[in-house]
Amino acid sequence: MFLDNFYTSYYHNIMQGIPNDKKSKVKKIAKEMINKRNKEVEQRDKEITRKNKEKYTYEEWVKKEVF
Repeated sequence: MFLDNFYTSYYHNIMQGIPNDKKSKVKKIAKEMINKRNKEVEQRDKEITRKNKEKYTYEEWVKKEVF
């Protein structure tokens, strides 16, 4: 969350100094970067989930989730 706020502020500061005819290109690049980052985060989450499932039995996982 903190990182998203940082990048959002940084993005808005950059956009203020860019000519209007270049803003669409910058928005496209920023969107591509965000999508790439989101895919990387999703992949890491999947790996963590897979490792946790391997590490715990179903009963241990349920007990862990409840408490």
